[in-house]
Amino acid sequence: MNEKKIFIILKWLFVLVIFAVAFLSMPIFFEKLILWLIDKKIICEGSDSNYVNFYATILSGLFTLVGVIITIKYEDRIRKEEESILYKPILVIDDINIKKSGYLRDVGLGMEFFSSFSDPNKSFKYEEFLKQQDNNNSKYKVFIKNNGRGETFNTVLEKFELVNVNWDDKINLYSKYSSNQYIGEILKEDSFGIDVHLPNFLFMPERPDSQKWYELRTNTYISYSDMFNRIKYQLCIHTVHKVIIENFEDEQPYLYKEGYKYAKVRYEIMYFIPKMSIFSFKHKKYISEKSYTLEKIKDSRF
Repeated sequence: MNEKKIFIILKWLFVLVIFAVAFLSMPIFFEKLILWLIDKKIICEGSDSNYVNFYATILSGLFTLVGVIITIKYEDRIRKEEESILYKPILVIDDINIKKSGYLRDVGLGMEFFSSFSDPNKSFKYEEFLKQQDNNNSKYKVFIKNNGRGETFNTVLEKFELVNVNWDDKINLYSKYSSNQYIGEILKEDSFGIDVHLPNFLFMPERPDSQKWYELRTNTYISYSDMFNRIKYQLCIHTVHKVIIENFEDEQPYLYKEGYKYAKVRYEIMYFIPKMSIFSFKHKKYISEKSYTLEKIKDSRF
């Protein structure tokens, strides 16, 4: 028996004890009340047994009604918890395939362009920069599948963000898709894809020494609720990319910083780290599944 069930049992044992004490004490209270009323000449002497029987009947019915209401609420809460567990939607990484088609949403990183206002070739450099950056730069498609027993509700691709890189302390990359992208309901065994776009060219260390590749880390956030809209989940996919320099360009779009040159790069996925969180209405933020479970156990204590 787990900790949560033990606390629930103890809680309801406590409620039953309070109920039993109240049930046994109330007739004595009413009897003393009737005797006080007789003593004060408010009611006639000899009718105390009738009053006690009358109030005892009402009291018995009231306690029965309260007991039924408590039982119904308890069974309804347990039923909803069991439904949420039984029909929990579970989003997992299903496939990585650039050629696979399907229901897609786009995310990616872009690079800022800087140029002097006095540069006569500014427009030309900017056009060449965009061509290099955006020419077929879809690097991979990651497909997310619902492996749970229930469908999702109100699924949203919230954001795609750059976490960090290990070749520069401050890099001029930004997320090209910052607003929420609505996905909708994902049925059991159904899936959708995320098309990830990464720059073809980056400013990289001009003298990489023995470093053959670098790391680029991103986070992808997907939020969704269960089919009953009772529990809100968030899947964070932390992706570690390997960035490999293919060659350095002779023509630089602009001067970035000393020791760095514009380079053609390619990417390989090293690994994914998926993390599931649940929204806590108590804390108004997403917390880990373990913390959420412990919070529910704590809230069920008396």
